[in-house]
Parts: sequence; structure tokens; C-alpha cells
Amino acid sequence: LKVIITNRAKGSLTSAILGADAEFDNWASIALEHRWNLQPDLLKVSHHGSRFGTYADVLVAIRPKFAVVSVGENPYEHPEEWVLALLDEATSGQVFRTDENGTCLFESDGVEWRYRD
Repeated sequence: LKVIITNRAKGSLTSAILGADAEFDNWASIALEHRWNLQPDLLKVSHHGSRFGTYADVLVAIRPKFAVVSVGENPYEHPEEWVLALLDEATSGQVFRTDENGTCLFESDGVEWRYRD
């Protein structure tokens, strides 16, 4: 799901992609079909940061500025460390996790996203 927020006065927009439970085949299809229309400023990471929902090629294609991993204590050890490393590289360190940051609240004026703590 892609959410677009516009600021008509400034003629700009920002967007977020909410990854839900998208897996590799879903992301591959989405990236192939919509590659040039994806580029979200904010990515809600799929599958709680598991190996099934995050891929280097997709991150290169969509180039998010921020990533949010919704995760709590779990027996699967999510998020996976190598996924966090991919996200960290793709977003220049702008990765937020609900298990560490609590509720991750972002706001946008249609120009940019801001993290609110």
C-alpha cells in the first residue's frame, strides 16, 4: 500500500509504503511493474524485519529515506541483523524499531516526513 501526502501550496508530495506481509515474489513483482513510481520517503518494513520481507534489490529500487520495523518480543528473533544492516545502509541510518523506540510516530506536511519522539 502506498500513501501519498500532497502539499498543493508548495507543489510537492511525500509518500509512504506500508509493506504489511509482502514477501519476495510480491516485492519483485511490485518493483518490476512500478519501479519508477515507488520511491517512498518512509517504508514500513514487511514481516517485522524477517528475511522473507526485505531484499537488497528492492531497497535499491525504492530508496526509502526512513524505515520503521514494527516488532516486539518474539520467538523468531525478528528483526534479523542482516536485514537491519540492509535497512541502515539504504536509509543512511534512519531505521526506527518499535521494540526500541516504542510507538514510531511520523508526520508529514507534504514536503517531508519528520519523526516525533
